[in-house]
Amino acid sequence: MKVKQVFTLLIFATVMISCGGGGNQISGSFTNGSGKTIYLERFEKSMPVVVDSAKLADDGSFSLTFPNKTELYRLRIQPNDFAVLILDSTDKPEIKGDANQIYATYTISGARNSELIQSFFKRTNEYMIERETLRQKLMAVAIDDSVNRNKILAEVEIAKTNFNNYKYDFVDKNPNSPALVTTMNQFDPVGEIDYFKKIESALSVSMPNSEYHLAVKQTIEQAQFQKQMMEMQKAEEERLANILKPGTAAPEIDLPGVDGKNKKLSSLRGKYVLIDFWASWCAPCRRENPTVVALYNKYNGRGFEIFSVSLDKEKDKWINAIREDGLIWPSHVSDLKQWETSVIGTYQFSSIPFTVLIDKQGNVISTNLRGTQLEDKLRELFGS
Repeated sequence: MKVKQVFTLLIFATVMISCGGGGNQISGSFTNGSGKTIYLERFEKSMPVVVDSAKLADDGSFSLTFPNKTELYRLRIQPNDFAVLILDSTDKPEIKGDANQIYATYTISGARNSELIQSFFKRTNEYMIERETLRQKLMAVAIDDSVNRNKILAEVEIAKTNFNNYKYDFVDKNPNSPALVTTMNQFDPVGEIDYFKKIESALSVSMPNSEYHLAVKQTIEQAQFQKQMMEMQKAEEERLANILKPGTAAPEIDLPGVDGKNKKLSSLRGKYVLIDFWASWCAPCRRENPTVVALYNKYNGRGFEIFSVSLDKEKDKWINAIREDGLIWPSHVSDLKQWETSVIGTYQFSSIPFTVLIDKQGNVISTNLRGTQLEDKLRELFGS
């Protein structure tokens, strides 16, 4: 049963430490169980520890003892088939079922929190089965059959919504129950953190400072940190997305020129400027250079300038490429760091050639214009 994944810790190996002892009694009977040994186990640091055990009588009946303390238990005969229980000093639990399939058949009375666990597991398992059935239906429908696929996808969303409403209602209606600890795997710690907080609040009353309570608190702390990181990342992505948005100010560039003296992009304020990111080793850049040179010759006298930023590493090759390609404008800069140059982080490009056209106030007009697109934009700006 998939719902057994709700607590993966429940399937670890058993450690026998004691049998019998004082406390409350859990009793019941299982069909098909005569002579089999039944175990009641609690958990210490995620490891199941036997609290008590007994052989089932000829009629399948048994009686086990548990401590007068609220604890999470499992009742089992086989290692991977069990009932999950939460028992406390007020409980007088009675459990029945089939020894060959405890999880699928057991019923419990006299232990409110254990009854809640069973009802939640039952509804969760129904949802898992429904979701798998719909998945299989969707796989059987042709990819191009959008009508039927959309119909099944709508059913998937309805099933999800119904289950979400159930789990929210379950937590809200049982605000102090330790049974809420078994619902955690059905909540997203980040997206549904408010419900994790409700679970933590319940455990702070019913199982304070238990390993489950501390685990939920730690999950909340981690989720809050993750949410904070996600919000910071989103803010950074939005900031970067707006860096070269038309109308925004182009970030300053202040790098060494061919003569070793720094040149600033802002020194060209009052002119239309094409910021051209290139390199001597970049073949597409070199192929584009004749077009850039022609446009510079055509529009420079009307207030058009080019600010070339090279991603070269070797100064000689950079200077030779400027000379060979006839890049006659004076504004050439490079820190000779190739892809480690700071302008990449500032301008957020991942390949060259890359261009940014800015207006006389230094604001972005457009990005990555080349060839006829650049020519058309300059014709639009200068009139011919």
